[in-house]
Amino acid sequence: PALFLAAWLRRRLAGTANAGIQFGDFWSRDLSDFDVVYCFLSPVPMPALLEKTRSEMKPDSLLISNSFDVPGQPADDVVAVDDARQTKLHLWRM
Repeated sequence: PALFLAAWLRRRLAGTANAGIQFGDFWSRDLSDFDVVYCFLSPVPMPALLEKTRSEMKPDSLLISNSFDVPGQPADDVVAVDDARQTKLHLWRM
């Protein structure tokens, strides 16, 4: 809940109307209405999340994973972020 609150406040203060932050369980949520799903999880649930997004999200939507890939399922693109962690964003197009 603390990370959700921080993200929600940051978005509100930035005044971005085209993005939303929601608290909930995405495993029980239908993802078909989302154009982008961003996650920062451990490697363990990534294969199941990729399968869920591929079955539910519409064509040309995007799954973005912060730092974690899916073994045997190469991302369509990997973006290196210029930050202290040398973060890599893994992107899959549905």
